[in-house]
Amino acid sequence: MISFLRSSKKIAREVSILVLESEQAKKDVQKGKINEAIEKLKDISSEELYQTLKHNTEGLAQEVIEEEVGKTIKITQRIIELLKKNNTEEALGWLNLLIDKEINIQKWIDHKIAVRNHAHKLAKNIKRILKKYVRNGMVVVELFNGERSDILEALAELVGESGHVYGIDKLNPFEMYEDMVVLNSLPNVDLIQASFPSIPVPKSDIIVVREFCYVTQTGNKNAGYSILDSKLRRGGSIILFLNHTEYHEELEIQSYQRAISQFPSNYKLIEFNELELVFQKQ
Repeated sequence: MISFLRSSKKIAREVSILVLESEQAKKDVQKGKINEAIEKLKDISSEELYQTLKHNTEGLAQEVIEEEVGKTIKITQRIIELLKKNNTEEALGWLNLLIDKEINIQKWIDHKIAVRNHAHKLAKNIKRILKKYVRNGMVVVELFNGERSDILEALAELVGESGHVYGIDKLNPFEMYEDMVVLNSLPNVDLIQASFPSIPVPKSDIIVVREFCYVTQTGNKNAGYSILDSKLRRGGSIILFLNHTEYHEELEIQSYQRAISQFPSNYKLIEFNELELVFQKQ
């Protein structure tokens, strides 16, 4: 994660430089300083810069970044050709396109960094929140875990040999990933392929929902929570984590508001922060 943050910050800085240099080149063209503009554009279309961007996009949808940066370099080379022919009017049109594309890349990278930062923050918080509510001997269900084993591993450790953990997902990642195979071999863990709203598990003490946006996608706005309620013992808790793969501030607020408003009246909100909601069945 640290290496990702370092590389993502570096690429964000590089793209910011691209935008500034392109804007300055546009000003030079407008002032008739064609040679100065060409030199700036040569710098931002250099192979060295492209390789720097390519090297630092690991974990940041690398193919998308490479493709978009490649397009900006081709546009830049086209602008240089136009300026050498003194076709400044058309060159300015292409410069506007170039700047818009670079700004869009910058926004896209900023969003991806925010998503990764939130995911990292959530991962660090998971074990703390689970330790607060999960006890030895409990029956616990995790929904929508996919191929990710972090929550299941923590739950298996916390419930101990006298407890049990059920991992539910509509896909079947449990035979495809080594850590999932290991988990599935534990006597206190069952990994089940099933589609929500069908949850073939007994009454539980805790239900952990990794991406609670799926719970609200059952048609009837209250149906998803009613299904969870049918699988939870009185006094039990439902822990809802934000869907960090689609994280941004507006979504976070909307998701929380939706979750709080749709919960059955026999539930009390006992914990609320930017990473999760915890409801207790009364």
